[in-house]
Amino acid sequence: MQTKHKLKLQHIWEQLPSIMANMKRENENFPFAVLLANFYDVSLDYLAGRTNLPKNPHGITIADDALLVLQKYTALTERNKGRLEQFLDTLSEQQAQQKETRSSV
Repeated sequence: MQTKHKLKLQHIWEQLPSIMANMKRENENFPFAVLLANFYDVSLDYLAGRTNLPKNPHGITIADDALLVLQKYTALTERNKGRLEQFLDTLSEQQAQQKETRSSV
């Protein structure tokens, strides 16, 4: 972030009191990490090193359980990804059939 914004650590350190004062006036209850994320215009995950994307490019919010599934999926081999996709197709078809059965009764 420092390099991208061309800010030296010393400059940030010198400006921090005024930056903090301005941000705190706007949002009294925000934790420090949120203030930094706002200042750099990046996500909290980016600050924490959980992603390489400074911002969510699509504005999509993913639930934690769905994110866990995606992480597990990306760790699979291509063969196992194919197996999982087939299994999901089967489950989706079964669910659709169950819904049809319930609605016709």
